[in-house]
Amino acid sequence: MVDQVVSVVVNALVGVLSLALSAGAVYAVQWLKSHTQAQTLARVVQVGNLVVNAVEQAAAAGILKIPKKEAAVAWLRAWLDHEGIHLTDAQIDAIIEAAVKTLKDAGAELSGNKAADDPQARLEAAKKRLEDAQAKASAAQAEVAAAQAALEQTQREAAAGGTA
Repeated sequence: MVDQVVSVVVNALVGVLSLALSAGAVYAVQWLKSHTQAQTLARVVQVGNLVVNAVEQAAAAGILKIPKKEAAVAWLRAWLDHEGIHLTDAQIDAIIEAAVKTLKDAGAELSGNKAADDPQARLEAAKKRLEDAQAKASAAQAEVAAAQAALEQTQREAAAGGTA
């Protein structure tokens, strides 16, 4: 009788362990895929930024013979093909536009930007960047305050639960 009980328990444990290992393997594969995709996306965005910067420099030097957007798309697509990464035209366009915005937000002087030569325009742009940074800092402070309040509430609840 004891042997039968032990056999049933062992079989149940083996089944549970097999199920747990299978689920763990599936989770590990999903995590690895998402992690790799995030790394690939980050690399594509980084290369997109480099391509836009290179196109801007080439245009400023007068060696670019095609429109900047066309050149950036072509260069990024060539790199993506070389790396075996397949993106749609809309995705490539979004990466290029984001890189242009990043370059502008960083305060880089884009070729053809007459405001870069105007001290008053540069002053207004600097004020705008400062206002944007202050708004972001204010939002971050509010988020920190909310997180702090949530932490304190959780600590109070934990302390009340431990003494009850």
